[in-house]
Amino acid sequence: MSAITDEDLVDIPIVVAEDFEVTILDVLDAPQLIEANGRDKYTNKSYSVASSNEIILGLYDDPELKLISLFHELGHILAVFEPEDFYEEYSKAHQYRELPNELRATALGLEIAFVMYDIAFSDKALKWMYEQAFTYCRKDKT
Repeated sequence: MSAITDEDLVDIPIVVAEDFEVTILDVLDAPQLIEANGRDKYTNKSYSVASSNEIILGLYDDPELKLISLFHELGHILAVFEPEDFYEEYSKAHQYRELPNELRATALGLEIAFVMYDIAFSDKALKWMYEQAFTYCRKDKT
């Protein structure tokens, strides 16, 4: 994929919001959130609220990371509709808390980005996204 432009960061979320009937809020457009919660909460972090189909995009220096985060959060919203049994058992067996959910959201989001929007993220962005997912591994208490 070519480099993500500022125009892409405006256009792609609008199309995704329409296609999936989700609300996408860029925290840059909601300074009250930064004031209430602090800048660190939104630095290189985005959030999704599946119950309201809402995605809140955080503050990113790298536009590609912001876009990959959008698709990851969309994956979380869509994953709500998948059976949970396998992932719950996997989590228990491997003593992970949220890792399977994070990996599933990432996989769904990446598939949608590629299949529906012809977006293939760079190795750098993919590595970053998976590093974020693995922060959910339970730390060894020894």
